[in-house]
Amino acid sequence: MVEDEPVVRRYVVTLLEGLKYTVRAVSNGEAALEALGRMEHIDLLLFGVVLPGHFSGPRLAQEIVRRRPEIRVVFMSGYAEDVRWAEGSSWPIDALLHKPFRKASLARKIRATLDA
Repeated sequence: MVEDEPVVRRYVVTLLEGLKYTVRAVSNGEAALEALGRMEHIDLLLFGVVLPGHFSGPRLAQEIVRRRPEIRVVFMSGYAEDVRWAEGSSWPIDALLHKPFRKASLARKIRATLDA
């Protein structure tokens, strides 16, 4: 999971661990790529559309999927503009999870993405 806001990152990690997922959380795209190089198995990436540093969420997703095409992607966003982005992007609109969200919404989105 990639989330730059520490409070949100801790909250989402708590939710994911409560759903019995193993979670590796980082704060930016560069750290995500570094972690990707050290991890053999990753099923899904969950991250914001807007991230600090060199990589936006969509750009990071493209790079990761280029390297590891089997990895599924879910974006998180609380910005209305990101809905318009998702509607016009190559990523499916159902890859976007709207903040704020609850554990049940997160669970449904992840399960649907993994099962797709």
